[in-house]
Amino acid sequence: MIPRVRMLKDRVQSIQARVSLAIAIAAVAMGVAALLIYSATDRLASLPERLYQRPYKVGLALRDVRADLMIVQYSLQNLASAPTPLTLRRFKQKVQAADGRIASSLKVIDERFDSERALVSELRTGYLAWVPVRDAVVAEVEAGDAVAAYTLVKTEAVPMILDVVEDLDFLLTLSDFYAGTARSQNQALRRMTFGGVLIALLVGLSGLFILSFFLRRAVITPTTEISRAIRRIAEGELHHPIPFCNRPDEIGEIARSTKIFMDYALALKRLELDWLTGLASRDQLREHVGLLRTDPETQALPSALAYFDIDDFADTNDAFGRKGGDALLIHVAKVLRDHCRIGDFAARDTGDGFIMLILGMPDIEDVTRLAAEICIDISKGVDFEDQALRCSCSAGVVMCDPQEAVDELLLKAERALQQAQKNGRGSVEAYTEELGERLRHHRETLAGLNFALQYDELVPFFQPQIAADTGELAGFEALVRWNHPEQGVLSPWQFIDVAITGGLLSKLTDMMISKSLQQLADWRRRGFDVPRMSLNFAASDLGRAGFVDHLMLEVERAGLEPSDVCVELLETAMIEDAGEPVSRALDRLGQLGFKIELDDFGTGHAAISTLHLVKLSGIKIDRSFITNLDQNLDQQHLTLGILRISRALDIGTVAEGVESEAERDLLVKLGCDTIQGYWVSPPMSAADTTLWIEEYRPQPCTDTVAKSA
Repeated sequence: MIPRVRMLKDRVQSIQARVSLAIAIAAVAMGVAALLIYSATDRLASLPERLYQRPYKVGLALRDVRADLMIVQYSLQNLASAPTPLTLRRFKQKVQAADGRIASSLKVIDERFDSERALVSELRTGYLAWVPVRDAVVAEVEAGDAVAAYTLVKTEAVPMILDVVEDLDFLLTLSDFYAGTARSQNQALRRMTFGGVLIALLVGLSGLFILSFFLRRAVITPTTEISRAIRRIAEGELHHPIPFCNRPDEIGEIARSTKIFMDYALALKRLELDWLTGLASRDQLREHVGLLRTDPETQALPSALAYFDIDDFADTNDAFGRKGGDALLIHVAKVLRDHCRIGDFAARDTGDGFIMLILGMPDIEDVTRLAAEICIDISKGVDFEDQALRCSCSAGVVMCDPQEAVDELLLKAERALQQAQKNGRGSVEAYTEELGERLRHHRETLAGLNFALQYDELVPFFQPQIAADTGELAGFEALVRWNHPEQGVLSPWQFIDVAITGGLLSKLTDMMISKSLQQLADWRRRGFDVPRMSLNFAASDLGRAGFVDHLMLEVERAGLEPSDVCVELLETAMIEDAGEPVSRALDRLGQLGFKIELDDFGTGHAAISTLHLVKLSGIKIDRSFITNLDQNLDQQHLTLGILRISRALDIGTVAEGVESEAERDLLVKLGCDTIQGYWVSPPMSAADTTLWIEEYRPQPCTDTVAKSA
């Protein structure tokens, strides 16, 4: 189902991409056209200016000539009216400067004013005629004959200058006309340019709007509605109407394909898919595998099963509620769908278990790698009510044997999953025959334990504890044993781990409490002086709700006092759960009067630092410190250090694993309070323990006897 969703979405997105590309191309083309129109009209607008640039510059040159001639005229008039040496020098300077500028301006006029050559020649001739008169005037002035200079100015220079000025005015008028015409045409064409560009933009925008409207109505809106329908169907809304199925084009084809897909999804829905995730059930997976095995095209393909399970899913439900847990399950289902290839099949098992059939992948390493990738994607989590839901996921994988039943394959995948979860959160484990054998033994042992609890095959054995110096009976430690009907008496190491992982530890603990305390009460009724009973508890036992109340009830039911019971707890368990329910339970037990001992002291990660976490009545020195104690000086120093710490804290000490009298004598010398071990007695059944009590005679330590003597 997922590949078809992707195919339909891809086709819809392809159409929308093509439409978007067409609109973008049209917009770019309109912009380019507007720029080309503006550029062309701008060049046309500047053409008159370029055409009349030459006469316009000539007009500017004529203005310069006129100005310079007027300077010479006024200078001559001033000189004729009142000639002085000072005005003569100024006149000569002005005439020289004006002549230089006039010559430069006449050069510009000659080069650029081609259309009126006659007027240009007349202007040149008039200027050439003026030059000798000017020189004569200058000469007369220099000679001091002001009257002659004045006469020349009045009779010859001024009229000639006036004639030149009249010609100059005519040419300037003509040049101004040309220049004005050019400017007018330039402004008109620029207005035309702006209008043309504006019209082009309006036409282009109108065309683009019409094109967008047509495309939106004909393509974008239909594809968007179809895409929304595909998404809703994929999310499980299988009755959403599919529009545009009657269109004859590609959009109609996509709509019809979506309708077929919806009908297919409805057919699957009738097969009772998982209502939350939309995935198939375990039964449907079994049927699907059966179909693959009978189909000639798929029966020869290799396949594998992967079983996924969310680690500590119950914690998510506790922290975020049922809705949060459902959101996480939907997230896992989505990840599995995303990783399904053609032919793969995803299903949901009970609770937080998911199964995936992987088709066409012959190598178990590739299958394991794919399962690891899926676990990584699942661990990314999902957003839920503005919070990030994070989790880890473990998986077990197995290659499918075509001759093997699907349920057996699933069982193997689950066994691999169990091993993966033992390895740590987020692990993936592949099934092997060795693993299968271990898990088979585990399963058989678990089934046997359930039977043993039901038919009273689990019983307490008792190992005596005696005072190290006097040999007086100090109590018994109750140790669980399994009276197996076929294998005989089994020690805890043969089944206790199975009881823990199988969830039977609490039942086993309750059985041991009841039977051990009843046995202690029975011995006392028979007149045996048994001071106390030591019981071993795990952290999970003490952390159970109501555990302390249950223990107190059993003590009262047996007619005992809390001081008759010693609670033994592993040091590592107390380290791991300090500050949690375990510590609170220990505090309450101490307040009620129970003795509390720290078992296997010295083997934890921080042995000494644990002594302040709870008020202890004693510590039990691990057998690793006691074995061959009399032969190892380093062990003696370590044991002595532990005993000194206990004396400083005013708590008792029990040495376990004592196997020789030499070890006992040395422990007495070092200051140990109580000992237990095979030298005293191995663990015994209740009947054998009763006989042992009847026959036991305390044997004081040799050093103690010598001191008393």
